[in-house]
Amino acid sequence: MDAADKIAVENSIGKYLLGALSHFGNVLLLSQELDMDTVFQVINLWFGCASSLGDEESSNAIIAKIHSLMNKIIQNAPSFKFIPLTYQIFSRLGQAMTTPNTNTTSNSTSVKISQESNEAFNRNLSSLAFKLCCDHPYHTLPQLFALINEEQNLSPGEVSSSRVQCAKHILLMLRQYGGKQEQQEMSNVINS
Repeated sequence: MDAADKIAVENSIGKYLLGALSHFGNVLLLSQELDMDTVFQVINLWFGCASSLGDEESSNAIIAKIHSLMNKIIQNAPSFKFIPLTYQIFSRLGQAMTTPNTNTTSNSTSVKISQESNEAFNRNLSSLAFKLCCDHPYHTLPQLFALINEEQNLSPGEVSSSRVQCAKHILLMLRQYGGKQEQQEMSNVINS
């Protein structure tokens, strides 16, 4: 396979990835049912998009489009559809997008994700977590408080300070938003 064919294949992968995410997102937006398979596919495509792409320049352009599309989905899709994935969503808070291709003996290339893409990923993730906490506090606040208290329960090497800071920032935004009663109740239950 020559270089031109490789680039064409990599571009088509990005195009199909965007198409799939767009269509699954439309199902989430238009359907009023709990579409478990669809929400799993949307999150899977979003979290795994960096591992599917080729060279850095075109990959980061496609990833930027994916983040824009995910922002639309997060803002418009009913939040109850994401509740079953709360643990997976919250576990990624404050972390960079990852590419699993760290094996240097592999023929596949590892994509270096741009700082802008990582920031967009975290903005979307925080936005989704905030929306879940506002709309479904009794389903999501225990997980948020667990992340905030992670420093107390784990040794310093096991704690992701960026995840803890992101969780604290979401809690601060929630307090400004007005959900103080649910937060105080949940805090009392957790600290007792």
